[in-house]
Amino acid sequence: MGVCQRLRLLVLQERWDDLRAQLHGEAVPARLRAGEDTEGRTILDEIAAARPNFSLRKN
Repeated sequence: MGVCQRLRLLVLQERWDDLRAQLHGEAVPARLRAGEDTEGRTILDEIAAARPNFSLRKN
């Protein structure tokens, strides 16, 4: 696999991750949350708690 193909595969995987996050109602994909500090994590957790829940299952 060439360098260009590897780069394209990485971009495609990032896009899949973004799409999965969007479909599951996540404000920020997990790969972008990995480097968050505690304050940033707290803010993103508050955003996640405020999102609507359209699941038929009630947790």
